[in-house]
Amino acid sequence: MVDQPFTTTEDLLQHVVDLADSGRLLHALPLAKRAVALDPMNLAAVVQLMNIHAAMERLDLAIAVGEEALRIGVRDKVLHFLLSGYRRGMGDLEGAEAAAMEGMALAPDAAAPRIALALVRERQERPDEALELLRDAAQLPESGMALEQTIRIASKLSRHADVVAACKSYLRRFGRNADVLRFLGEAYFGLDELRRAERAFRDAIEEEPDSVAANCSLVLFLLASKNEAAASRQLDALLLLNPELCETVVEQIKEAVSASSDAENPEAPRS
Repeated sequence: MVDQPFTTTEDLLQHVVDLADSGRLLHALPLAKRAVALDPMNLAAVVQLMNIHAAMERLDLAIAVGEEALRIGVRDKVLHFLLSGYRRGMGDLEGAEAAAMEGMALAPDAAAPRIALALVRERQERPDEALELLRDAAQLPESGMALEQTIRIASKLSRHADVVAACKSYLRRFGRNADVLRFLGEAYFGLDELRRAERAFRDAIEEEPDSVAANCSLVLFLLASKNEAAASRQLDALLLLNPELCETVVEQIKEAVSASSDAENPEAPRS
């Protein structure tokens, strides 16, 4: 790669972002290092270098960059959020908790540090505390991630009413989202509100017609509702619209049905 001249750190960083977004991480890495060397207090440069190391599965190097930035005086909720997440990814829950707490002390009115601490609490198998932190974070600006994590954790715990409430809040504040609508459908199904469940699944497909997850969810819901005829009609319609997508959906449905059967009959011999 030809070494390009850049008139400002911002120009250099924009080039780093463009390279990273296109997957050219090996080209982006030395330029990100140069940006940090030119301006070590530049938060955007530090964050880019941390994220590139993380994308290359070098969380230890991402953490080292963040810790060096802290050492020289860089302070920002984003830095603490990333350090918490990368330490959590390395299994260092104590360090992840410390970074999240430092972020909360630095920015008490920000959602990100609370989300970081909630994710640590989840890993510590303290889901009630995690959900409480996320409820607090959801009341703050930039709270979309807090609602997304609330939906995910509450869904894992089969707290269907909490999932419905979080999904409705997300959709009201941020607009339609196929994944959120799919979670909403699953929660309504768990609450035995079948008409609302089907509507949510169909809305998810309307929002993202090529989504494998959304199409699978609707067909699996119809099968679970003992409505095999409707499931068959849905697959027939999908076959006409998008044969490749239909084939993928059918394969995933077979896998899901097989996994469900194995879970219900763990001693059953396999053919």
